[in-house]
Amino acid sequence: MLNNLLARIHRDVGQHTTDVGLKRSVQDADDIVVRLMKVENVKEVKMIFFNTTADKLNAELNGNYVVVRASRRSTEFLNFTLDRENVKQLIKDLTKCDKDWPES
Repeated sequence: MLNNLLARIHRDVGQHTTDVGLKRSVQDADDIVVRLMKVENVKEVKMIFFNTTADKLNAELNGNYVVVRASRRSTEFLNFTLDRENVKQLIKDLTKCDKDWPES
């Protein structure tokens, strides 16, 4: 039951607990819950849950919109839709980031 609760808080299927161990997973979950109890708006809640690195990022055209999905370890944690203007702006921003990216 504890593992299910942790998986729900971490928004995965238990992978975080498997990766870091039960003690650390409980500590991390406590940090998330404490931050959630302090938030004042929905945008902050989304940032707490979505402030993670995606293993996979997909985008597909759906009518007049692009649907973007981000997942980590096969669990989708972010799904949003962009109209044409927002897609253009995102492409510009990503292109600038790519140009500014330091060479390895």
